[in-house]
Amino acid sequence: METIATVLRTQRWSPSISYRVYRESVGTQPFLSWWTALFRSRFPDADLYIHAPTRNDKAELEAIVGGSVPVLYTETSSRLHDFARIAAELGRSHVAFIDSGVVFSPNDILAVVRSHHLRHVNNYTPVLGFPPGTFPQIYDAKFVIELSTLQFPNANDPAEIVDRLVSGSKAMGVNCPFSIQAIPFDAARHYEVDFDLPENIMIEDSRAIEIVRRLIAPKNAGWSRADGFKLWRQRAVEVRAEKRQQAVELASRTFPRITHNNNPKRILFVSNPAGFSGAEESLCQLISHIDVSRFKSLALLGGEGTFADRLRSIGVDVRVCNDFGYDSVEHMLNVAALFSELRPDLIHFNALSGFPPLYASAIMQLPIVTHCRNAHMVGFEELVRFSDRIIAVSEFERRRVLSFEIPDNRINVIYDEVDSEQFERSLFDRQLIRRKIGVPEAAKLVLMIARFVPNKRHDLLLSAVKQLKPRIPDLHLILKGDVFLDSATYDDVLTRIKQDGMRDWVTIIPFVDDIRELHSAADVLVLCSDDEALGRCVVEAMAMETPVVVTSSGGACEIVKHRDTGLVVPRNDVAALTEQLNIALSDEVLCQQMTSAARRYVETYLDSRVSARRVMSLYDDLFATRLSQQCLPTTH
Repeated sequence: METIATVLRTQRWSPSISYRVYRESVGTQPFLSWWTALFRSRFPDADLYIHAPTRNDKAELEAIVGGSVPVLYTETSSRLHDFARIAAELGRSHVAFIDSGVVFSPNDILAVVRSHHLRHVNNYTPVLGFPPGTFPQIYDAKFVIELSTLQFPNANDPAEIVDRLVSGSKAMGVNCPFSIQAIPFDAARHYEVDFDLPENIMIEDSRAIEIVRRLIAPKNAGWSRADGFKLWRQRAVEVRAEKRQQAVELASRTFPRITHNNNPKRILFVSNPAGFSGAEESLCQLISHIDVSRFKSLALLGGEGTFADRLRSIGVDVRVCNDFGYDSVEHMLNVAALFSELRPDLIHFNALSGFPPLYASAIMQLPIVTHCRNAHMVGFEELVRFSDRIIAVSEFERRRVLSFEIPDNRINVIYDEVDSEQFERSLFDRQLIRRKIGVPEAAKLVLMIARFVPNKRHDLLLSAVKQLKPRIPDLHLILKGDVFLDSATYDDVLTRIKQDGMRDWVTIIPFVDDIRELHSAADVLVLCSDDEALGRCVVEAMAMETPVVVTSSGGACEIVKHRDTGLVVPRNDVAALTEQLNIALSDEVLCQQMTSAARRYVETYLDSRVSARRVMSLYDDLFATRLSQQCLPTTH
């Protein structure tokens, strides 16, 4: 008979640190007592144990729960070995490891994931779509014990180890001697989640405890399976806003608010990344249509180059401080001095630019706007939480930002834009451009504009064009994309092209001065990324009346409607991508209809003049809000 034990993990702290989250008071009792009672009421059939990270913790945990829950201590410092020791000690067929946030999940989460785990005969069951801390990690006991006998350099989390072994990561440096079955459970799909989830529900510090205290207020009692997540996020937003206000008030005692009477208002655009790609092109297009009688544009960049030159060409006062985004006292002082000199009224971050400019903006109490263009938001947490307004380039991106527990009213969706008068196919000679870039004039030209990073899925497109080549002998592929630092993806693409005999009809172009030339030469643009925030190249292609094929994952499918303004394929589907590429290269009537509709859509909704008006309105609103806050009477 299959038996499953459920083990609550508690955080490991150094014995020299006195703080323990389980001692915190919630209502009239310690957090752990409150949590245990709530867990029993929500999951009455679970066979519960608590794991203590140290011997001292074990004694204290036992005193709190009073024998109602067995407490286990394993004497190891690796999570993998903790899990293996617990699995061996309990002698159950399977073990479900949980964090304390699981009590805010649906009441049947343990049973549903357990059923999935057993049905698929998994060694380990990953759970997708739910915030960290809210779902069980279920392991086959024998499997996790066997896993612990292998040597994994610099890795001790069993979930991460299994994921990397399943994906065939070379970085593990270990040959796994046994097969792994780890079919994931998609919790968000199963529970039909249609609301914005919190970033995580890891109850490990005093801020999280403060959220718990607010959640157990009588008005929140008896939350439903969806309300747990919703209420957590609402209370987390409240707590973060209060903490931020306290920090601002503290800073104002040392750094008095700088009052400006500038007219026009001075907008400082900040971008430590100084290369020129889609985000930088988009900013230049935007600034070129900002009303200079109302706003003066300044820029702080991390290096000289095309980006700085383009900004200067449209009248921007550009300052360059090499690599100011690195965390150092020197950079913080330099940036603060520059801010004092430039006296900006508002800081507009166009990219993740490090701590120094964010800190200078915060201590000088300058309004902060952040442009979020990246699907992968690692590192953006502090920046978006301290921003007064956030511009997301798609609804998909807005949802990513909301996961950081940001109030909805601080996020504006403004799609990337193009100047439709400049991005006009008739301005270019298609055959002349093809001769310039060395592509046969009669070729069926597929274009991909993307950096060489894993989520862009160059591998997917290479598989599709390889299948399509026998059907379209004159097919040619251009991969346009910069390589920043080391890129295993770029190396993999080169190897694949060589091994598959594609070198004669695949061209790699790292950089072009005028991206419009490639769009004018192409027969179709493809963006087959996983979770792309939007993809400026798609907007450019639509303006240039080049057919587009995008995936249903991410933000591009918000502006590309299938067989209307372009073609949409499921993510990670080579067969579908191959078929839609074939249509784009062969059905001239449909392509003409789609490109005409796409051009009209860009002119109406995605023109840089439209975006500039929306951004200027955002600035005006933010200045008005700041002014009203300054005019509020002071209470004593």
